[in-house]
Amino acid sequence: MMINDSTGTIPNSMSEFVVEACEHINQRDATALRGSFDGLLQDAPMTSTAVVNALSQQLIYQLQLILPNAFVSFDDLKVDLLDAAFPYLQSPAKQALQKAIDDRGIPMPVNSAYRTIAQQMCRWNGRG
Repeated sequence: MMINDSTGTIPNSMSEFVVEACEHINQRDATALRGSFDGLLQDAPMTSTAVVNALSQQLIYQLQLILPNAFVSFDDLKVDLLDAAFPYLQSPAKQALQKAIDDRGIPMPVNSAYRTIAQQMCRWNGRG
């Protein structure tokens, strides 16, 4: 994967997908949990899957190249996405989420959606 160093973008058909430095991935505000840890994942001092955000973003990018229609973004819906959640679902799930949001009439908090194998490992090992 080639990344343009000046912009952090990947110059190809998925040019809208940006690989960001760990401290900027899924940044919501100054108090949001960051996804960076210098050490073994098993020793990470967090209880969130945000510790693997950089790796997860790379995995999502690669999966979108291999299976372009496997999932769709739902960042266009009225959701409050939490720090370790990536806004991707299968199409039927996005439609169901839209219906739930419409039924509630207010934005839906989302703490988890598509989960990468790295995030799943964190969950399995009790770290998120």
